[in-house]
Parts: sequence; C-alpha cells; structure tokens
Amino acid sequence: MCTETTRSDSTPIQPFGDGGSYDPATGTYHATFDEDVDADAVVVTIVSAVASATDRELTEMPPLYGAVDAEALTRLVTSSHEQSVEVTFSYVRCCVTVSSHGDVVVEPPDGSSNR
Repeated sequence: MCTETTRSDSTPIQPFGDGGSYDPATGTYHATFDEDVDADAVVVTIVSAVASATDRELTEMPPLYGAVDAEALTRLVTSSHEQSVEVTFSYVRCCVTVSSHGDVVVEPPDGSSNR
C-alpha cells in the first residue's frame, strides 16, 4: 500500500486512519464509506474522520446525534443513488460534508489542521 498519494497538481495527499487522507492544499480530511458493507458505515466514517481532524481518540468523541439526526442522514445519503445529494453540518466545530457518492469531507475549525 502506498503511504502517499499525489494529486494532478502534485500536492501530496497524506493518509490517516482507516483509508482516509489529508489534503494539505485545502486543509481538509477526506474519507469514504460503503454502506453496502456495514449499515453503520456512514456514522463511523464521519466520527473517525472528525476524530482525526481534531486529533482526538474515537472514545473522546461526542455522539453524532447531538449534531445531526444520524439515522436520517444515513437514509438520505444511502438511498439517493439516482441524484447526487450532499449534506453539510457542524460537528465538534468542524464543517462536515457527506455525499451520496460515499464521500466525507471534514474541514477543521478555522481552517486549522493537526498535520
């Protein structure tokens, strides 16, 4: 497995956690989920990506339901395969965007990063 991926503009994408990556050009963390593998994949991916972005352990993370209705979010992004859907919300002071394509993008607070 590669330890570093490069975008077309030659900015290195740095891996983190379970298949996620950090983009230093945008200061954002990127992760993907596959709802066909696990019904909880959306929630786990979001919480894991935000934990990495905020340099916290998973066990230190507050419940996602305090920021968004996790069941409704999961239904929305996993059932919208014909039309693209993106949902953006705040969680642990991060801006989180989840798409029906299985993408999660986390922007740390104030554009700061822990990398």
